[in-house]
Amino acid sequence: MVTSKAKGVARRTMEVCGLWDRVDLVVAGDEVERGKPDPEPVRRALAELGLGEEADEVVFVGDSPFDLRSGRAAGTRTAAVGWGPLDRAVLDAERPDYFLNALEEVLLIAPGTPTRAAVSSPRSRSRSARRGRGPSP
Repeated sequence: MVTSKAKGVARRTMEVCGLWDRVDLVVAGDEVERGKPDPEPVRRALAELGLGEEADEVVFVGDSPFDLRSGRAAGTRTAAVGWGPLDRAVLDAERPDYFLNALEEVLLIAPGTPTRAAVSSPRSRSRSARRGRGPSP
């Protein structure tokens, strides 16, 4: 996980959510010289995970333009999420490779999935239909 939060705040938040022990790596804002939207924190995460040479095969998921810019600048594919604080139009302006409406949709992105492809699970399609919207473009 790459966050702009300080390490202590990120750890406490993740502990409260029961996630701290489930994440292999956290790169926090106070651990880098230049935070997002600079690619430094994403590149650091990639290097520490041994994926520095395979950045183009990684999908960096975020809920803000800074996340998407940081991932793209680090050479990854990017996915915007629809459950964050920002309107989809704000995220679409960053041209993410994918748009996710539900967390499990990240599992639908396989190597070779075309970028700018609609990624939606049956659950998110039915949820969109209940809200009176069609599937994501």
